[in-house]
This record gives sequence, structure tokens and C-alpha cells, in this order.
Amino acid sequence: MKIIYAPHKSHKKEGVFADAMIAGLHHALHIEQIPRVKPEYLDVKISTAELRERLCSDTMLTPRCREKALRALSALPSQVKVAESIWKISCDIAIEHQGATYYYEFHEQQHRTLSVGGRTPVYDANNVRFDAPRYLQRLIRDIWRVKALPNFTIVWFDWFAVNKNNYCVKPKSGFWEYSLSNNFSFKEFCGKTIPRT
Repeated sequence: MKIIYAPHKSHKKEGVFADAMIAGLHHALHIEQIPRVKPEYLDVKISTAELRERLCSDTMLTPRCREKALRALSALPSQVKVAESIWKISCDIAIEHQGATYYYEFHEQQHRTLSVGGRTPVYDANNVRFDAPRYLQRLIRDIWRVKALPNFTIVWFDWFAVNKNNYCVKPKSGFWEYSLSNNFSFKEFCGKTIPRT
């Protein structure tokens, strides 16, 4: 078993989570590098019409978050690719075990408040670049991971703060999300409208 994770000095809460995973998998070989996804996963696209539908029906984001995301979404093409290269997209942590890869993301508050500024690229089906607000690009990438990655787990920062002493690291197939009740979650947000691949 291998655990792949490259520490970030500015991501302290993520680092605590990663340390807990590494300690829980003390028998695993720790490889200090950024986990990369398989190139074929980049072929999975996000429908902006479906994303618009999910934003309109969501009840956990604030009205302001929904409205600004909907406005920004109108400038994007009908199908969006998250990156043009595997070197431009990653996950926080990956575990390789018995020929399979399990991807993990540690989500902090900005993933549910759409609060990050700046502009960053997304792409259409022909790799034409569109600059989108950073918060929208992050939302699209989060949804893409749920849709594209066959073994993907999200652990929310506030759930981990409460449950870190009981969290048992075990690679699981499919999509898993650890979140507190009455908070935004991608399991609820994506629903059946954005099915798994």
C-alpha cells in the first residue's frame, strides 16, 4: 500500500488530516508528491445546464452564493472540462492499494461558501480556455471529482474536527462523503442529475 501526499505549508488543517491518515496507515509507504489523476478522467465534462439546475434547486448555499454562481455560469460553454492536462488538476491525497487508486479531498469552509476570489481557467470540449471566477472553477472541479473519479472520498473540516479520534482510514470503492448534518454536501448537491461515471 502507498499513500501519496505532498504537504502544503499554508494548508495547516489539511496537514493535520493527512498526518492522521498517514498515522492510521503506518504500514503504508508514504510518497511525498502531488497525487495525479489518470488522463482519461479529463474526458469527463460538466454540463453547465445541469449545474445551473442543481444551483437553482439547492437549499444549503446562501442566496448570494447561488446568484453569483449562476451569473458567472452564464458566460461558460455548455460542456466544461476542468483542465487540459493532468498536471493542472489533482487531489489532496491518494492511496494505491491492490491495483486501485483511492482519492481523497479535505474540504474547508471555502468549498461550501464559494468565497475564493480571482479568476482561473476552465475549458470547452475543444480545449478553448474560458476564465471563470475561482470559486466557480473550484465548484466545477469538486463536482468533476465526484463524477469522474471511481473511488473518491470527501472529508469536511468540521466533521473531522469532531470525529478525528474515531476516523478509521480504510480505502473504499465508490463515492463517500463525511459531513455534519444540515450543511452543504456534494452528495446532496450532485444527486442524480450529475451521475457517477
